[in-house]
Amino acid sequence: MVFTVRDYQDLLRLLNAHPEWREELRRAILSDDFLALPQIVRELAAAQKRTEERLEALAQRVEELAAAQKRTEERLEALAQRVEELAAAQKRTEERLDRIEIEMRRTRSEVANLSSMLGVSLEDEAGNVLATVMRRKGYRVLQDASALRFNGEVDIVLPVEDAQGRRFWVLLESKARLSRPDVVRWTQRVHSTEWRQALQQAGCTPPYLVYMYAIRVDISAREAVEENGIGLLKADGEIVAPAGTLE
Repeated sequence: MVFTVRDYQDLLRLLNAHPEWREELRRAILSDDFLALPQIVRELAAAQKRTEERLEALAQRVEELAAAQKRTEERLEALAQRVEELAAAQKRTEERLDRIEIEMRRTRSEVANLSSMLGVSLEDEAGNVLATVMRRKGYRVLQDASALRFNGEVDIVLPVEDAQGRRFWVLLESKARLSRPDVVRWTQRVHSTEWRQALQQAGCTPPYLVYMYAIRVDISAREAVEENGIGLLKADGEIVAPAGTLE
């Protein structure tokens, strides 16, 4: 049987009149795979869309990671700069400390020299004042005052003679500022057997007149001098006379 154009036109009229026949005709003409092709295309399109969405999300994540990396590098750069600044500050501090240490050594040396000079000057001044006071009191000074060093301490000794021809050794300790503990230590020393023996070995025999000399005198030191019967001298002369001689 030959399928003619007229037959085709009749078929089209029937399909238009009965649309439900179109699907049956399609299944009859086309294979299952061909019929499934539109669904496959839709699924591929959906899969492509999901892939593009994932790619877009991945690209966004990459951008976020790149931004985070950039911020990390900026922080690291700032940290490196801070470390350099701290290292430079540490170096400046060490240099200042070195200069301070050098200056402190120089200052200590100068203070030691000044203390030595002051000690010599103070002892010289004390010896001169002592000799002047003794002359004012009617004693004859037999020789210049001299220094006697004992256990690191320097004391002044001066031989004098009174109007009756009796000889004495005047013992003197000098301080820039006199405190009560200074008086106590001096009192203990002049009564020390060891120190008295050292005096006599140096030719300084009793009786002794005991004094202290100071530029400044604490009130408690003045009281201690009077309590122990010791004489006290300052630059302007005798402040307290000895209570007597030490035999």
